[in-house]
Amino acid sequence: MFGNELEIRLGVKSEELYKRIDARIAQIKKQIEVNRQLMKEAAKKLEFILADQYKREAIRLEELLEKKQ
Repeated sequence: MFGNELEIRLGVKSEELYKRIDARIAQIKKQIEVNRQLMKEAAKKLEFILADQYKREAIRLEELLEKKQ
């Protein structure tokens, strides 16, 4: 399902859809970076449970990106 068929089914131009997808991918990548930084800061403060939560969320987002590409 590409091009016109996709546009008809979703009611969105395929170019606009790809822009939205690219923007969402950029948001996810940014959130991964933020989580990694927060993980490091939490570890420095010896807050290992919190650091682990940030790490797990970063890993989950990375896996999500891998599935989508």
